[in-house]
Amino acid sequence: MNEKQKVIFRKVVIVLMWCVLVLVGVGLYYVVAHGRKHYVEDGTYVTRSESFGWNGLLTCKVTFEDCRITGIDVVEEYDTQTSDIALMAFSKYIPRLIESQNLGIDGVTGATYTSQAIRQCVAEAIDMAGGNSEDWFGKVEKTDARVRLDGYDVIVVGLGGSGIYAYAAAAYAGAKVFGIEKTSKLGGQSATVSGPMALGSVNASAQFGEGSVDSDELYDVWMDYVGHTKEDVIRQAIDKSGKALDFYMDNYGVRLQRAGNSLTNPEWQKLWYVFAPDTAMTATTRNKTYMFRNIMDKAVAAGKDNRYELELTAKSLITDRNDRICGVLAEKPDGTLYEIYGRNIILATGGYIGNREMVEKNLGGAPRTLAYTVNDGAGINMAVGAGAAAYNISVPPIIHVVQVLNLIRNGDLTPEQKSILSALALAKDQVCVTEKGEVWNVADPVCLAPGYRYYVLFPKSQIERFKSAGLPESYAANVPHIICQTESKTVPVGKPVKSLDTILEVGIKYGDVLKAGSVAQLARLIGCPAAVLSKTLQGKDTEYYAVIAAGYSYGTAGGLDVDAACNVLDAQGKPIPNLYAVGNDCLGVENAEGKPYTPWGGQAHSWAMTSGYIAGSNAAGR
Repeated sequence: MNEKQKVIFRKVVIVLMWCVLVLVGVGLYYVVAHGRKHYVEDGTYVTRSESFGWNGLLTCKVTFEDCRITGIDVVEEYDTQTSDIALMAFSKYIPRLIESQNLGIDGVTGATYTSQAIRQCVAEAIDMAGGNSEDWFGKVEKTDARVRLDGYDVIVVGLGGSGIYAYAAAAYAGAKVFGIEKTSKLGGQSATVSGPMALGSVNASAQFGEGSVDSDELYDVWMDYVGHTKEDVIRQAIDKSGKALDFYMDNYGVRLQRAGNSLTNPEWQKLWYVFAPDTAMTATTRNKTYMFRNIMDKAVAAGKDNRYELELTAKSLITDRNDRICGVLAEKPDGTLYEIYGRNIILATGGYIGNREMVEKNLGGAPRTLAYTVNDGAGINMAVGAGAAAYNISVPPIIHVVQVLNLIRNGDLTPEQKSILSALALAKDQVCVTEKGEVWNVADPVCLAPGYRYYVLFPKSQIERFKSAGLPESYAANVPHIICQTESKTVPVGKPVKSLDTILEVGIKYGDVLKAGSVAQLARLIGCPAAVLSKTLQGKDTEYYAVIAAGYSYGTAGGLDVDAACNVLDAQGKPIPNLYAVGNDCLGVENAEGKPYTPWGGQAHSWAMTSGYIAGSNAAGR
């Protein structure tokens, strides 16, 4: 290479080096300015997503500045019409998402559905703003920190209704109490239900005039229903229900209203009470979170060392060198482990409706839920691991609601069209069949139906009549209890349903409706033997539409074996030292396998309150 070529080569190298430096500089600027490939155009973007609400979509305004999420405003939502659970996601998940700038962070436990909807809204906004939402899912680091807490008299695992009642009773008795709650709010499923059945309440009698309900009559009816087992427990459940209610009214400010009719005996409606809602609450289900928050505030204030932790999940029981239960191991979402030591443990984790494996094993199929699916059997499994015995764990789940199999939360149908689809699912004058192809009587409890669902059959000729003449007057009453897919709770009758084809096609799309050209095809779609279905339909072979009706569960009704003091029992019927269970974790002691949850109003919450009162008082006294 001559001198001239060397000069040219050096100049080319210098130019290339400058190009490289410029490119590196631009790249560094891009990384600094936009951070982890988080490029988006500044601005505010409106996005929508299906969420927990039954009546419409969740709508968010997502704002970006300098390639960062700076605001997430929920401008329209229907979740709180169903429950105030969504408030956890609004108040906690949104700030965490903005702080972390990471779509990969966990949603708020207990409000997973709403958290996912918010995440989806933000992801869509990122894509609308010219970014790539997949780039915003980062790794979430966990800590190996460990916290040790010692010296408690009572540790309560779960701060739904029964756990809070137990915590309050123990604190009132002077115990040093620690509470563990895996969600970010108090009250659990109890914050969404009506209230307890109680007999012998001085306060309720003074307020409403309880009347002359005979406790022995109630006891006899109850024992006949469950088959004369657990007599001492059921006697306690009846005789202490009024005392427990008065305790929480007198000491913790619980307020009541009169409930509706009893589900089995009109005379017993005198024993069923509804908790008065906070006047500031607007949710249609009249949530009682405020009440449980007030109870906990007073219970914590009763002792200087009393405390509780939200978003702390119990993982296992701790035992000492003699295999005696002495504490609970729990974990925070960031990975921090808590070792909490105490003399007595009260399990109040709400049953197992959220544990698919346990549901399939014990119930033979999974119902749709109105329940907290964080109630995943943790308390039951921890106790069984310590030698506890289950009792009536296969009692059918608590189901008071029937609706279409899959709620249509978006705008594919109008509110009126949704009410028509629901009315078809609740028709009482049609041939209905089970998933086995056998006749189903809609007057029977749906918790006894195979798969907790049944199929309402409409020949095509009848559908054509509905299109031209409208639904009959009897369909006006086909309004789902609580779950209305629409803000309108009325069903149009007596006018042509011109959009019925559209309603049915959308129902087919979402798995609520089956369409078959013959009985054989319908049997294949249902999954039942054609011969059985043909016999049920008396050989009438025509085109059918089948609208699927499903039961929606509040929770499970079977669990651990306990005695009248709410001590957890082992397989030999002996109390496991230091271990108690309350509420749905041991509701099987008041029920019977093969029969629906006891059919009188407020019984489950009565047991939550009464067992909490019994266990909290006894644990504090040991």
